[in-house]
Amino acid sequence: MAISLITAASQGGAPAFSVYANANQSVTASTNTKVQLNTKNFDTANCFDTSAYRYTPNVAGYYQISYQLYLNSGFVTAVCKLYKNGSNITWSEAYGNSTSTPAMCGSILIYMNGSTDYIELYVNAGNNNSTFGRSDLTWMTGSFVRSA
Repeated sequence: MAISLITAASQGGAPAFSVYANANQSVTASTNTKVQLNTKNFDTANCFDTSAYRYTPNVAGYYQISYQLYLNSGFVTAVCKLYKNGSNITWSEAYGNSTSTPAMCGSILIYMNGSTDYIELYVNAGNNNSTFGRSDLTWMTGSFVRSA
């Protein structure tokens, strides 16, 4: 494993990031809505675009990606989806009622090519809703684990 990290360091460092949504975001019922992860806690290789809300690493290899999303108000069903290159690769689902404030979270180990692969977070709720915009409630993190 040390060789993988040395290789990554020679290519500009082993990328890692932590981002979150800093404001509530409206979610239209039954519509995939990209989560506006617009604030960085850190981004070691400057690979997270806070305008496009996507992560495109600059080192090829395997990445551990984790996420969490809270909705503001009750709903029937909601799904939080992690997309790679525009396609859903994993998701988490929550069921609620009119008074719940549900959370969805997940984690996955994925390969990314270090140049064109990117990831984004989406939410789809069964009713009009909004995400919580707080660093401890709606966030995504990722880190380089090893080269291929």
